[in-house]
Amino acid sequence: VTIDGLCPGVEYYYRVRAVNGGDASVYTNIASDKTGFCSGRTSLSETFDSRIQPAGWTVKENISGMGTWHFDDPRDFKGQLGAESDFAIVSPAGYNELDADLRTPVLNLSDSPRIRLAFKTYLQHSYPNGGTTDVDISRDGGYTWTNVWRRTAVNIQKVPFEEQTVDISEQAGGESNVMIRFRANVTAAAWIIDDVSLSDVSLPSAPRSLTAVLGKENRVNLAWQSDDSPAPQFYVERSASGAGEWKRLVEISNGSKAYVDTDTEDNTNYSYRVQA
Repeated sequence: VTIDGLCPGVEYYYRVRAVNGGDASVYTNIASDKTGFCSGRTSLSETFDSRIQPAGWTVKENISGMGTWHFDDPRDFKGQLGAESDFAIVSPAGYNELDADLRTPVLNLSDSPRIRLAFKTYLQHSYPNGGTTDVDISRDGGYTWTNVWRRTAVNIQKVPFEEQTVDISEQAGGESNVMIRFRANVTAAAWIIDDVSLSDVSLPSAPRSLTAVLGKENRVNLAWQSDDSPAPQFYVERSASGAGEWKRLVEISNGSKAYVDTDTEDNTNYSYRVQA
């Protein structure tokens, strides 16, 4: 007999016995073997425009018969939403509870220590406690999972198409046996997923040419330069000694490369540093 659907990298144990009517023999000796790891894809970009289940993707119904993922838009949400492209959608029949997974192929991200997941999502429901929609990461081929994104369908009728990005470097960066699952555990709801992709996250370049100029009323005017475009987020820190005990003054996310420190004391030396 051939057994499929096993998780990679797991030791499995087997035994056999013969059964004839109500009688059964003793078990054989125990045999074991450990499943291997797949080489996996090194990239992911899925638009679902083929209107069929993409190659390598899998669907799992955690509650059998209550609904599953579709790729041919059986309820014409494309027309209702005015969408220009196809997508993956999960929706139960009537007011039933649905629990179903959509899983990517195994991904080899060993050469990508910093990685970002992007996808579009639309959630519509008509039940006060509509359940949850989750995005989970596995780095052992689907054996264990870690949640990285969740939308709770409570007291919200419709959440329009949104572009979501999630930094999954901590959960998947540099790993060779990664899977991503979109899990819907909902009642009387429809969840759409589209344009799923992975991209490398580049480290921002270090800010340079930091200057500190004393102004009126002991204000310290800081300015620096950055080669990144668009400008990343900057952390501005200060120390009274310059050798430690740095205090973060501000997090700048509007692209500015300047800051005025107004919280200063007379006759005090301050050191500053900026991190992207």
